Amino acid sequence: MADLLYCHAIGRLGRAPETAISQRSGKQFVKFTIAVNKPVIQGQAKTDSQTTWIYVAVFDHNLVQLASSLTVGTLVYVAGNLSVTVKNGKTWLDMIAHSVIVLRNGRSEHRPDEPGDDGGFGDPTPF
Repeated sequence: MADLLYCHAIGRLGRAPETAISQRSGKQFVKFTIAVNKPVIQGQAKTDSQTTWIYVAVFDHNLVQLASSLTVGTLVYVAGNLSVTVKNGKTWLDMIAHSVIVLRNGRSEHRPDEPGDDGGFGDPTPF
C-alpha cells in the first residue's frame, strides 16, 4: 500500500496560471501557486504573517478550464495529494489538486458544467 498525504488549503493565487503538457502522459494541465498566510503571534499581539507557498497542478479536464481562467489574488480552496521535497535547503510543497473552488466573500461560487451537475463532489460544488 502506498502512502498518501491528502491536503486541504485555502490561499490566494500568487502567480497567473500556466497551461502545460505533461511529458509523462501527454495530457494538458494547469499549474499555479497559492500563498497560505499564517499569522505570527508574539505574546498577545499579532506581529506579522508567515507565508507558505504551495505549487499546484490540475489535470482534471473540467478543472483545467476553470484554473486557467483564475487571476492573481483570487482566493481559492484546493484539495489533493501533497508532496514535500527539500532542494538546496528549501522546502517545496507540490500538490496535484483534485478539487478547486473559487471563494468570494467567504462563499463558494457555483458554476457546474451541466445543469444539475455537482461534479460528484457534493456541496460546495467545485468547478
